[in-house]
Amino acid sequence: MDDVLADYGWSEARLRQQSQDFIAALDEPERLLLVEAFCGEAAGGMSAVASRHRIASYHYRAGKLGLVLRKDKLPKGYATTAIGQWIEKILKVEIKAENTEFVRVVFNILCSETSFIETPMENA
Repeated sequence: MDDVLADYGWSEARLRQQSQDFIAALDEPERLLLVEAFCGEAAGGMSAVASRHRIASYHYRAGKLGLVLRKDKLPKGYATTAIGQWIEKILKVEIKAENTEFVRVVFNILCSETSFIETPMENA
């Protein structure tokens, strides 16, 4: 992992901080979808998370965030999502096939940082 990050001018510590900043900047519904459904692999997937937290238009929100995307839109279409824009504009790495390994590492670190995020209890 360190070699991949170094190839792009990143360290694990810097990428972890950027991941924390990205997660903190998300609106609560998007953060819940990322933390519980995408990274946490909650039972029932996004639909269950959306139902539990009453997240309206969850599939649309997940698409805008970059958690769901039609395969025919990859990789070009991914750059238009919130995660894709973060990777390109903040991390300064273009979304393209040659950078797949870096993007994989980014997702691993992003998801590992979600383990520190507290989510609200299920509404009673």
